[in-house]
Amino acid sequence: MIFTSKVPMARLVGNSGKVVAFEAQRIVSQLLTANLALNELNNVGVYNAGVGNSDSPLEVPDVIYADEANFGSISLLDDWKAKGASTTLVPQVRLICGLRHPLRLESLKL
Repeated sequence: MIFTSKVPMARLVGNSGKVVAFEAQRIVSQLLTANLALNELNNVGVYNAGVGNSDSPLEVPDVIYADEANFGSISLLDDWKAKGASTTLVPQVRLICGLRHPLRLESLKL
């Protein structure tokens, strides 16, 4: 099941709340955005970026999504180029900088 936590979280906080989602894999980020649109949830901000302790871009492996795999378990710490994989650079944001508006944080899921 895709994105099992974002849809329930968005429904839980309702129109008065906001859910922020960071997803480093472009295709997974697009699928999440589509899933939220299909569920008519407009209170979620989806960012195609990784969260870390640096402002340096992250190398995300180019995954073959037609293969059977656990795409949520892909490590962004591995040296994918050394393993012979092609990669795509995505922004890395520090969590506090990634939240552009002051928010009252009631829950955090990483």
